[in-house]
Amino acid sequence: MAFYSRRYFQLHLRRKQLPLDRKFKVIEVDAQNNHRTADVFRDTVMYEGYVIGEPYTSHVSAYWESDKELMASIRSKQDTFVIEPSWRHEASPNSTMLTYRASDIDKLPKEKHFCAFVNPYKEDGNGLNDKTGYHKTKQNTKRIKRDEKSNANIIKKKRCSIYLVADYKFTKEMGNNDVKITTWYLIGLLERVDNIYRNTDFGDGYNGMGFSIKEIVVHTAPTNEFSHYNSIPRTKWQTKDLLKSFSRQDKLRNFCLGHLFTYTSFDTGVLGLAYIASPRRYSAGGICTTAYGSAWLNTGWSSSVNRYGKKLLAQEADIVTAHEFGHNWGSEHDPDNTECSPKNYGKYIMHTYAVSGYEKNNQIFSPCSKRSIKNVLIQKHSRCFTEPSQAYCGNSLVEEGEECDPGLLTTDNCCSATCKLKEGAKCSPLNHGCCTEDCKIKAEGKICIEEQPTRCQGNSKCDGIAPTCPKPGPANNNMACGAEQEMSKCRNGECIAFCETVNKVSCQCEEAENVCNWCCKDSKSAPCKPYYFAGNKTRHLRDGRPCLTGLCWQGVCKKPESDFERFWNIIDNLHPSRIGL
Repeated sequence: MAFYSRRYFQLHLRRKQLPLDRKFKVIEVDAQNNHRTADVFRDTVMYEGYVIGEPYTSHVSAYWESDKELMASIRSKQDTFVIEPSWRHEASPNSTMLTYRASDIDKLPKEKHFCAFVNPYKEDGNGLNDKTGYHKTKQNTKRIKRDEKSNANIIKKKRCSIYLVADYKFTKEMGNNDVKITTWYLIGLLERVDNIYRNTDFGDGYNGMGFSIKEIVVHTAPTNEFSHYNSIPRTKWQTKDLLKSFSRQDKLRNFCLGHLFTYTSFDTGVLGLAYIASPRRYSAGGICTTAYGSAWLNTGWSSSVNRYGKKLLAQEADIVTAHEFGHNWGSEHDPDNTECSPKNYGKYIMHTYAVSGYEKNNQIFSPCSKRSIKNVLIQKHSRCFTEPSQAYCGNSLVEEGEECDPGLLTTDNCCSATCKLKEGAKCSPLNHGCCTEDCKIKAEGKICIEEQPTRCQGNSKCDGIAPTCPKPGPANNNMACGAEQEMSKCRNGECIAFCETVNKVSCQCEEAENVCNWCCKDSKSAPCKPYYFAGNKTRHLRDGRPCLTGLCWQGVCKKPESDFERFWNIIDNLHPSRIGL
């Protein structure tokens, strides 16, 4: 796979094992509260890999959200690039892509809180923090800590099983009212968050600790039950009330954590809320919680819309969710000291205030967070964590020893439940693009991937021999591509940003009078200045496009309200020339 976004990318990709539990299932819930198991693996596969030329310093995670829409995160030694369908953030033609770089994020002054956490021991006066329970737990702490340290190299339970729920608003806005798209958005998000956690060494052998998705529930309509987390509220939700409502599910006892994804805008600007874990072994709150009355406090929620009514981009949603999980795992916000809130290399993921997402520390845990989380893991991980699942039949990946894999389908014409081709079958259309519904290889010349001009990709045709779909060729040069189709053009199979089509370098002007104009540089080291079109005229970015301090409107960069509490300003500072594949 290859694309252009300020630089040329050529990716080496392979199928990836998803962070799924062996008992993973997806449940669709409709307006009548009917539950049914949904098949979400047909024709969709997660990939991972690296940037060619950077095998040891880059990482790629990607999947096709639909036949023509890619969702991907690319971390290289120079920058982090994110690709996602543009429909999720703006009205645009079908199948166009939005790409942005983490370094396009403008660093903000110190912001107010973007999230909160609930500590039941400090909030409630219901005897949770009684001295007897505290001393008993304190005695257990010494014994368990000794045992764990002596077996630091043989910690096997490293997966927190998780229950993910999309409310009807999230399904509509982030999943385009499609159960499969919604499910894969959540799987992709969890895969990226899981990567942050698994690559963190919390100390004393607690490394490789991550998540396994056990169940996903997707609501396609509101629930007709007053005060239900998925209902249409009579009054606007308050942050804590939403968390309490979600926590009133007895099934949460079956999971390490439960997390609600919503599309709810809060006046306070808060994007997430979670119960924090205590290092006391039998305390309520966070991972592996005990019951607290009729509620289970191993929960949290995150919203995909900010107070300004703007959807979060994928990278932003990743960090919001990772931050809330950090509370669930036992970390409070980082203290304001040199060790855990340094001046150099940016703030850490659990910092109290907004961070850019680009600086070195922004997506890793501070020493303070690591210590807090380790103390919780020492006490609680053995109570509900499980051992990582290995490759298995039923995950829709054709792995070693398998001829096919039907995923969660209970019946398939070509592939058996044991991942072997049925008698007479040559392939399975579930796993192979050039396979017919009656399990035969498609004839030569049959189109298996349609032409995708917006991605500068021609069609792909079966060769009549293999069941796999060959790599597509390039689309015609100078075809419009990307989200800014009147500006970007195809060139040798790549979508070239506007400035590059005129042999210049993309940039964003910083002067107030030019910040909402199309700008380019003559070279990488040259100053950024407006580009003059025919008639020696500049051209405004369209209304609603991001600028350095807000959004463009009639050629002027409008700053959001000063008391607007938000986590990131990625969406408000997305570079105008970084659009398109």
